[in-house]
Amino acid sequence: MLSIKNTLIAGALAFAVGFLTGYSARDDQAEIERLNVAKYALEQEKTNLIQQLEVEHEHQKTAQINAAKTQEDLDDLEKRYASKYDGTEYRSMAECCKALNISYQKVRRLCRHYRRAHDDPAQAVRWCLGVDKLSHLEPKTLQYAQDLEKSYDRQEKFKDRIYQKFVESF
Repeated sequence: MLSIKNTLIAGALAFAVGFLTGYSARDDQAEIERLNVAKYALEQEKTNLIQQLEVEHEHQKTAQINAAKTQEDLDDLEKRYASKYDGTEYRSMAECCKALNISYQKVRRLCRHYRRAHDDPAQAVRWCLGVDKLSHLEPKTLQYAQDLEKSYDRQEKFKDRIYQKFVESF
């Protein structure tokens, strides 16, 4: 009887050890699965961050190129505007405007918006001085429509901001 009891105890003990070992192995397997899932998620996050950095880098490069192009355009305009007006040669349009006491920004805007002034900046100076009359039928450049749209957007933002301030004040 004792041997049967010992056998049963030994069998129960072996079962318990086997069960606990199996349970432990299952815990290890579950932990490995969780770690694999976490590793995959981190790899995905890393891939997404790298893609975002690449996109941001491309945007920065594009912005730098556009800024350089804009500066080149402005430099080109300044060189092209270095022209004669009324027999006097000026180094730049800004110098010409200062000498004639007219708004440099207005002359630049006219050159940007109207074809004749774009081709010959002296025409914009004549319009500012009142020597020639600016017709409403004057052909416009493509920048005119773009500037008009930007101006409209700025006005709308301003109106919205003022409206919000008005509403918040009550």
